[in-house]
Amino acid sequence: MKLDFTIREKGIFRFLIVMFVANFLWKLSIQGDEFHKEVLLFGLWDIQAFFRPAILSTAKLASMLLNLFGVDCVLGESGRIYFLNHYAIEVVWGCTAIKQSFIFVCIMLFAYGRFTPKVLYNLICLILIFFINVFRIAIVGGISQAYPELFSLLHGVLFKYLFYFILFLLWLYWNERIEKC
Repeated sequence: MKLDFTIREKGIFRFLIVMFVANFLWKLSIQGDEFHKEVLLFGLWDIQAFFRPAILSTAKLASMLLNLFGVDCVLGESGRIYFLNHYAIEVVWGCTAIKQSFIFVCIMLFAYGRFTPKVLYNLICLILIFFINVFRIAIVGGISQAYPELFSLLHGVLFKYLFYFILFLLWLYWNERIEKC
């Protein structure tokens, strides 16, 4: 039996392989708990300071977005967002979308197409990924402050896999619309 894959099927297969390998390389390189901020190492180097500006800007924009949509909250110094009902969420390094941005850049490096347009598309997508992440945090925070029991489902399952699906859609848009031009 001969398997004959189309260009599209080869591209999807390449996407999945690169996504899983990039995720594996990230987990192999970065030591630390994604949900806490005590330890974050790249080899022997403590890289927490690298993530600090991303944590604070993500938390600040998420709290501004929540306030814009009528959810009263206050941003604390550490990236924690406090709600009026005494509920709080904390934005930690795993919430910055830096890992997902790394994975997307890896996917695009191995995607078909010319280098210069890929660089421009990557830059646009990295900005988009950042803002999608801010919306994700605001939605999770807004819903879970009213329904705390939904936090684990929203944060750890629904929006986690939705985020990777969005990465797939960004790659698909490149593959089907831009790269073909």
